Amino acid sequence: MKKGNSFENKSLEELKATKAKYQKIAAAVAGLMTVAIIFIVYVAITTKNWGQLGTLGVIGTLLPLFISIQTVDKEIKRREQNP
Repeated sequence: MKKGNSFENKSLEELKATKAKYQKIAAAVAGLMTVAIIFIVYVAITTKNWGQLGTLGVIGTLLPLFISIQTVDKEIKRREQNP
């Protein structure tokens, strides 16, 4: 069963603050992931151990965060269109 939208109970200001918070978290995690990816590729090349590149699939862990940002953005747009 699909859970209801938990953002419907928040005010517009709270939604905007939540979106900003999620975007800051996403930017920080994406920056750390970029550094980690560069390091993993460097180590894989220098050791010629190409199996390490399989760990790059961890990028998919950001997907739920981006989905949450998109959901908050849709709720904000819906409220701004229907005041």
